[in-house]
Amino acid sequence: MLKTLISILAGLVAGVPVVAIVARIGHILYPPPQGMDLTDRNVVAAMIAQMPVGALLFVVAGWVLGALVAGLIAARLSRRSRPTYIVTAIFLGLCGLNFVMIPHPVWMVAATLVLVPLTGLVSARLFARS
Repeated sequence: MLKTLISILAGLVAGVPVVAIVARIGHILYPPPQGMDLTDRNVVAAMIAQMPVGALLFVVAGWVLGALVAGLIAARLSRRSRPTYIVTAIFLGLCGLNFVMIPHPVWMVAATLVLVPLTGLVSARLFARS
C-alpha cells in the first residue's frame, strides 16, 4: 500500500512539471498579448478562442506528456498497473476540471479524452507486471 502511494505521488511530482515546461515552451513560441489578465477566466476563454492551432497543440501535448511521464514513473516504481491508472485518472480529472473552468475547442477535449488514457495503457504495458 505504501509503495503504491509513493509511486502515485512520485508520478505526479514528475508529471506536473512536464506540463508546466511544455506550456512554457508554448508561451515562448506563442506569447499571449501583453497586458492580458491571465487570472480572469473570461479573458483566458476569449484568448483560447483566438489562439492558433499550434499554441493549442502545445497545451494538449503538455497534458499528454505530463500524464505519460507520471504514468511511466508510477509504473516503474510500483511494477503494478493500478498506480499508473490512478495517476492517469488524476491527470484526466485535472484536464476535465480545466475544460469545465475554461471553454476549449471540441477537438482539444476529444484529443485529451483519447490520448491521456492511452498514456496510462502505454505506461502500464511498458513497466507494470499486472
